[in-house]
Amino acid sequence: LYRVEDASELASIGLDDALMGHGACIIEWPERDPMLMTMPHLAITLSVHSDHTRLVTMQSRGPRAAALMAEINAHWRNGADA
Repeated sequence: LYRVEDASELASIGLDDALMGHGACIIEWPERDPMLMTMPHLAITLSVHSDHTRLVTMQSRGPRAAALMAEINAHWRNGADA
């Protein structure tokens, strides 16, 4: 939502349709629309940890997001991060 200057623009870019779909919707800069942060979601933040590594932080809001986060964590803990 980097280029969105006003919440009224969100309808014209089809955000509502994307959010009501059955797949994943990845939104960069979601804080541009405060309503998004109140909806069930899985927030994934990537940050620089060192020159060669990145830190992934996840926060879930809602039971579906919590289940997805648990599945991702289990996958990484089982050696899939190598």
